[in-house]
Amino acid sequence: MNIEMLKDKLSSYAQKYNLTFAKKISKRKEFLFSIGESKFLPKEVLWESENFVLIGEGVEEKDKIEISKIF
Repeated sequence: MNIEMLKDKLSSYAQKYNLTFAKKISKRKEFLFSIGESKFLPKEVLWESENFVLIGEGVEEKDKIEISKIF
């Protein structure tokens, strides 16, 4: 799956949440894209692989499950 396809699939959640997708490089994260507006809520990891991570703000439990199914 490429970045543009991923953005399209996650765009339906942009109205409710701020989601950030990043590439992991050693101990730091390289920003790739973000959708939605920040509401300055605590961020949590919604999905993670060896090379990438998806972080969200205030995501409801039912939406966490649906978002993880995208990957």
